[in-house]
Amino acid sequence: MAENAKPSSPRFAYIDCVRGLAAVFVLMQHTLEYAGFINVLGKGSYNLIANFGQAGVFAFFLVSGFVIPFSLERSKSARDFWIKRLLRIYPLYLFMFAMTFLVFTYVEGIPFERPLLTILGQLVFINAWVGFQDYVGGSWTLVIEFTWYVGLFIWWRLTGGIHAKKLLIVAFVTAVTVSTIAIVYPTRIPLGSLGNLLACCWGLFILEYTKGRFSLRQFWLVNGVFVLVCVFVLYVGFGLRPVARLGEMVNFPIFVASWTIGAATFFFFYLFRNSPAICNRYLVLLGSISYSVYLVHPLLLHVLSRYGVVGFPFVFIGIPATIAIATLTYRYIEQPFIRIGHGRKAAPQPNPVKA
Repeated sequence: MAENAKPSSPRFAYIDCVRGLAAVFVLMQHTLEYAGFINVLGKGSYNLIANFGQAGVFAFFLVSGFVIPFSLERSKSARDFWIKRLLRIYPLYLFMFAMTFLVFTYVEGIPFERPLLTILGQLVFINAWVGFQDYVGGSWTLVIEFTWYVGLFIWWRLTGGIHAKKLLIVAFVTAVTVSTIAIVYPTRIPLGSLGNLLACCWGLFILEYTKGRFSLRQFWLVNGVFVLVCVFVLYVGFGLRPVARLGEMVNFPIFVASWTIGAATFFFFYLFRNSPAICNRYLVLLGSISYSVYLVHPLLLHVLSRYGVVGFPFVFIGIPATIAIATLTYRYIEQPFIRIGHGRKAAPQPNPVKA
């Protein structure tokens, strides 16, 4: 989700386009919720048949599955890989942690309880998972992201390479086995998170296909298996045992629709990856600031709502303000550390946007 280091070939510019639209999906969903047009329980004025926030997250994980193996292969060493990852994730994350802490503690007067545990939990992205105060909106996805980093890295070191076919078999067997266990033993297993890890494996498969390591017949076959396994995981997680506390927005049909939109977004830009009109510079630029958009917007929207902004004014202020602030945080917080991570004086710049 946070990976913005681009492969050198321009034919991968479509990955930034996916990021850009995924960021718009997440921003749009949360903006409409705060504005009062969509209720988080699915009973808003304009109730949608899909959660575009979930669609954007699924698309982000498809991108992560595509890009992280590419980054791992290009890294000079294990140390080089992890330095890049940490410098990519943490600078902006820590900045937003600090900003949110200041707003919550000194503006809104929210008590800073269990400070040591809260800080440690925030640093490893688990506060939203364990019931502590979460100071960075969207951090729940970063623990999944890091699980992907660690899992892929361990696989790489143990097997001496990606070995995509074996990895896909392991991923399918694991997903089906865990979901079956959840049927037999009704325990609380985060199958939605398991599905997002499956999306990472899906993105890796697309990368390997672009390298010519799978035939066209295998392409359609494996994509079909991914669809079936994802639907099975969602059915067990949200069809057999819907999460009542989150209401209709996480039921099985809405989750299927949301992930379908996320996957369709990825494959749409993959299909038109050579079209300058579709994979245009505006989406590439938006994709370059997508991590900033993702981390900046929760606090900004929260502040706007605290000042009583609702309805269309909220939308007309929230979205442009998020893009503007995300552009600044990308330039002054993300880019300097991208330069350090890549060990050169200048980081790749997004194509200039011409009027």
